[in-house]
Amino acid sequence: MSRTPGPPTWATMEQTNLLQSYIADYKSINSGNHRYTDFWAELKEVWFGKYPAHQELYPNQALKDLTTEERDLVTKAMDRTLKVCSRFFPRPYTNISDLSALKIGSAGG
Repeated sequence: MSRTPGPPTWATMEQTNLLQSYIADYKSINSGNHRYTDFWAELKEVWFGKYPAHQELYPNQALKDLTTEERDLVTKAMDRTLKVCSRFFPRPYTNISDLSALKIGSAGG
């Protein structure tokens, strides 16, 4: 049985709409080759382009100006956000370990 996800309580309506715009692509991958790396890379780029993780943790600071420790915290926050976003999509979904290959600075920086 297929389900349509309801709006997540942690996301704004704009963020929910963004995630919903990726459902068709996600379902296509689920029924096709199951290669999610490009899907997650694109979603990460778009999501953090619109909602930079470093700005939530360090408002008014550029990513390039953060210390290594601060960048590590941003990376962890990005990982958590992507894991939460992944729960939005109907199961089965990709192994989240695929996301660890997506390094900070490749998007939202």
